[in-house]
Amino acid sequence: MSYSVDEGSGNVSAPLCRLLSSGRGRLYLSGIKGASMSSLALALSDLGFCVIGSDASPLPSCALSRAEISLYPENGEGLEGCDALVYSLAVSEQNPVRMRAKSLGVPEYSRPELLGALMLLYSTRIGISGSHGKSTSVAMLASILRASGREPTVFSGAELPGADAGYILGRGECILYEACEYKRAFLHFSPTCAIITSIDLDHTDCYSSREELYSAFLASVRGAKQVILPGDDPELYGVLDALGERAITFGRGGGEHYCYHVVDSSLRGTLFTVKTPCTSLELWLATPGEHNVRNATAVLAAADTLGIPHSYIRTALAAFSGIGRRLEPIARGKGITLYYDYAHHPKEIEATLRTLGELYGRVAVVFTPHTYTRTRDLFDGFATSLALAEKAFIADIFPAREEPIPGVDSRRLAAAIPYASYVGSPDDVIGKLGNFSGALVLMGAGEFEGALDVFKEYVNER
Repeated sequence: MSYSVDEGSGNVSAPLCRLLSSGRGRLYLSGIKGASMSSLALALSDLGFCVIGSDASPLPSCALSRAEISLYPENGEGLEGCDALVYSLAVSEQNPVRMRAKSLGVPEYSRPELLGALMLLYSTRIGISGSHGKSTSVAMLASILRASGREPTVFSGAELPGADAGYILGRGECILYEACEYKRAFLHFSPTCAIITSIDLDHTDCYSSREELYSAFLASVRGAKQVILPGDDPELYGVLDALGERAITFGRGGGEHYCYHVVDSSLRGTLFTVKTPCTSLELWLATPGEHNVRNATAVLAAADTLGIPHSYIRTALAAFSGIGRRLEPIARGKGITLYYDYAHHPKEIEATLRTLGELYGRVAVVFTPHTYTRTRDLFDGFATSLALAEKAFIADIFPAREEPIPGVDSRRLAAAIPYASYVGSPDDVIGKLGNFSGALVLMGAGEFEGALDVFKEYVNER
């Protein structure tokens, strides 16, 4: 199958480039407490800009407080005299801050537009996109680059190891960033080298078909000299054909440029081999799961294109124990190990539950579905993947930016899964666990209010 290229806008504002090149100005960030926006705010502050902002979330942000970034009410106060408003894609045009900016004539830019302009200040631009594994792969490659003595600037959607935020401000000529496909944000970026970790249908509120999604991914890497992507996924053969000689493949099928094989996996990590175009390597990754080996293999391919010696790759991967909210161990008690995992797509759920199943034998999951459209459109996939757990507890859907959809609810999902039940609170789960022993994982992109603290206390007191 062939795919047309969805070009998107791809335009970079000249006034925005001039503003960023000047290194000074007053910038207002709307939605500033989000993971990606707070990282951008901290980076802009470190670059010398005066940064202020607002957010609908009542939760505090310690990182923004430490940086002395002033926060305002969500009414447009503080916009006077600003050189630009930068808004999260979750902030609508009807938001009072954006409406106030329009009335004042303050130029507006989305976060992807600003980041797309910012990255043009760097000669080497490495973008990591994909339906799964973006944040972990960014953190892995950042560790390798830093181990080799390069000083990259890094933007991630999750907190990076060794930093208290999702960014690192480097002094080198390389920028490494997470490229999200939501609302085609990644079409504003211009990688010189790109990694596509995977492509699975998601964000169905933005993409109506796989073909539309694949076309957008192709457009996002249109200027890259090398594109690293799975070669063992038949669904992507059309994408590979479209990329031609620019494609560098990874996988476990045997015919990829970088072919991995898992030798052994335990709670301590994973021993695996990779056959590259030039040699064979045995590597240790200090985190479990084949999905993490796939990420490491893609990152190895990118490091090779940059000419990084394998000794630095070995060292960085051997020390890489993962990132927060990705199969993160939280507490251990008599008979139970508690994990937190961000997985919110059926493929991610499957990878996490299979990994924990191999390590512990028995797995219980507390899952919070994220958004009504995803729950509706990927319903069968959720039912199948969650059935891998011995016990599944389904909490109410976290709506994020969406309004409820009639007939789409957690009770219906729980009814479609063997040995699953709907739960309304952490106490409901604890009451149903009984004598369970094994791995207990809190999973999803939403928040099961108070869950972490309640379950930590439960596990520690067993």
